[in-house]
Amino acid sequence: MNFTTILVNLNNEPRVPELIAAAAAIARPTEAHVVGLYVKPPLFMPSDVILPMGADFYEEQVVEHRAQAERIKTVFDRLTHGEAYVAEWRIFGDARTAYESIADGVIDQSRAADLVIVSQALDGKDSPMLTDIAERVAIESGRPVLVIPSVWLAREYGRDVAVAWNDSREATRAAFDALPLLERAKKVRLITVGEPTDSAGKNTIPSAEVASTLARHGLDVEVETVTNADRHTGNAILSRVVADGSDLLVMGAYGHSRMREFVLGGATRDVLKNMTVPVLMSH
Repeated sequence: MNFTTILVNLNNEPRVPELIAAAAAIARPTEAHVVGLYVKPPLFMPSDVILPMGADFYEEQVVEHRAQAERIKTVFDRLTHGEAYVAEWRIFGDARTAYESIADGVIDQSRAADLVIVSQALDGKDSPMLTDIAERVAIESGRPVLVIPSVWLAREYGRDVAVAWNDSREATRAAFDALPLLERAKKVRLITVGEPTDSAGKNTIPSAEVASTLARHGLDVEVETVTNADRHTGNAILSRVVADGSDLLVMGAYGHSRMREFVLGGATRDVLKNMTVPVLMSH
C-alpha cells in the first residue's frame, strides 16, 4: 500500500522548501505523483478603501498573487528537478472559479489525492488567509492530511511513529489511513490517554486488538498509556511524543461546523497549535 498521488499546498511561501521536502520523503521510494498546489487567494477590500481607489487596490492584489505564484513555482521546479517522482505544478482559482478562502480551494483539489500535505499556521504571525487551512482540510476533505509544523526543518521522519488511540471512529480512520507510512517505520507506539482500567478492572480503552491488527501488517508495535489527568489530552500526547523521541504523530481529527462557526475538538486544537513534529490527521 502506498500514497501514489500527493497534493501539497504551497500558499505558505516561507514554508515551501520544508513542505516540498516532506512530500519528497514520502514520494521518492515509490515514485509517486506530487502535485504542488497554489490556490489564488480571494480578493478583499478593507473597509476604509472606497471607489475609484478600490479598482486599483484589487488590481494590486492580482499582480501580487501572480508574482507570489511565480516565486513559489520557481522554488518548486528547482527542488523537484531530477527527482524520481513525478512533479506537477498547479495553480487553481480564477474569475470563473473563485473561492471564498484558500482552504476552500485546497479542499476542492484534495478530493482526488491519496494524501494532502499542508503547513501549520500561527495566529498573529501568518496571513489570516492561511490560519484555517490545516484544521479545515483535516475535517472537511475526507482525505488523510499531513500537517507540517512551522518549526520543523527538512529532515528524515516517520521512522519512530506515535499513534494516538482512543477507540473512536476518527482514531481508527487515522491509524489505517497512515498504513503506508507505518509500514515504513522502525517503531510504532500506540498511545492512549486516560486510566487503563475502571474501578472494576475493565479495560477502558481497548488497544490490544488494534495493536495486534497493525502487527499483522509487519509492524513493530508497542502500547503505552498516559495517565496524567492534570494535562489536556492533546498536550499529554505531545509530551509523550517528545519524551519517546517520536518523529511523526498519527491521530484522529475532531471537529464540526456549527452556525457558520468552525469548532475543533480540544485535543485537535491543542495539537495543531503546539505540534513540533509532523502530524497525520484523519476525520
